[in-house]
Amino acid sequence: MLICYWSLVTAPPAVVPTRPSTLTTSGSLPASHQRHATAYAALTVALAYAIADRTRPPAHKALLVFSIATGYGAVMEFGQVFQPDRVASLVDMVANTIGSAVALSWYHLEQRAQFIPVGREKRA
Repeated sequence: MLICYWSLVTAPPAVVPTRPSTLTTSGSLPASHQRHATAYAALTVALAYAIADRTRPPAHKALLVFSIATGYGAVMEFGQVFQPDRVASLVDMVANTIGSAVALSWYHLEQRAQFIPVGREKRA
């Protein structure tokens, strides 16, 4: 819901960079693309958590979650075409996809990891 609100309802910042798809002088992505990636990473983790107890193979769940998150991102960008204060951007869709892919890869790594509490020793 928040992604939809921020994508379609709120007005963008008044200052628009002249070349938003370029790297900043520090070599990192612009803050707007970082926010896109972070928001879609959070969406992907929430979706992955929502279907974690399904009996489908992990690859099917991964494809489903990735498809929903990236599809939602594409729909939100398309919806911005009809908003006078918004600009649809292919670069934003790529940032959404990257955030989703990174989060999804962590979700599957977490399923294979064994977590051991720090600072607790087993006593015989």
